[in-house]
Amino acid sequence: AAEVALWEQQMYQAYLDARAKHPSLYPVALNKPPNKQSDATKAERFTLARYAAWKFVRSRMEASEEALKKGLQGDRVGIGTFDDEVHPSYPLTAELKIPIRKIEQLSSKSGGGTNFEGPTENDPRVGAFQYCINEFRRWGKKNVKTKVMILVSDGDAGISPERHDMLVKQMAEAGMDIHVYALVCGPKSQLTNQATESVRKLIAAVNPNDPAHPEFQEAVLWAGDGVAMKKAFDLINRLEKSSVAGEPVTVDKDVRRRFILAGALLAALFILSAACFRENL
Repeated sequence: AAEVALWEQQMYQAYLDARAKHPSLYPVALNKPPNKQSDATKAERFTLARYAAWKFVRSRMEASEEALKKGLQGDRVGIGTFDDEVHPSYPLTAELKIPIRKIEQLSSKSGGGTNFEGPTENDPRVGAFQYCINEFRRWGKKNVKTKVMILVSDGDAGISPERHDMLVKQMAEAGMDIHVYALVCGPKSQLTNQATESVRKLIAAVNPNDPAHPEFQEAVLWAGDGVAMKKAFDLINRLEKSSVAGEPVTVDKDVRRRFILAGALLAALFILSAACFRENL
């Protein structure tokens, strides 16, 4: 808890520094977090989840940098928050510094309940699962090995049988290959209670049923304290590797050569047009 509180203070100070330097880019004045480094014994669930997500994306950034050096594709990360509906924060991107900044600036205010199911016939609001599917369809790449949903929530919400079948069908489409992890920040009873049963069934239906890795079928994970949250993200790091062959790092050199060639052509055209202009005079 003390570590989380210290991080909150550091993020707040970094925001103040950035706002002082670029006031037009940071128009919102954030509330100052309470100073609890010295006597903190308990971290709020939202703050804990935000800090853990920040550290997790940082770890994926390091893994992706190593993958890129080997000519592999590395990771892309997108982020959205949800209550009764999803509030998009940033689409899938290989520039992992952007979602990290978005996580730092997340607000703890919630607009309502927990929407895993939507949209439904009576409620058009998009839920967490459908939002992720839509993002993969919109920003996904065909040669990506695995698409991973990580849902962090302390809420209970059901999914109707009709929506369950529809979500499973979408996740089973060619080229989707989705893995799902649900991190429960509420009480441990949420791992087994009736309110999360439909989420557990959905994850069991779409995740690999691999005897060598039963963790895929046990991917509803309690993450109600710092140790549990770290274990949950360590599991994801172990199971989901950045191992897809992609563009080699030398692509940057190719781009520079194209710019140099384009510049030379423009210079030649300028000299030719200048010569023709003088001839006409």
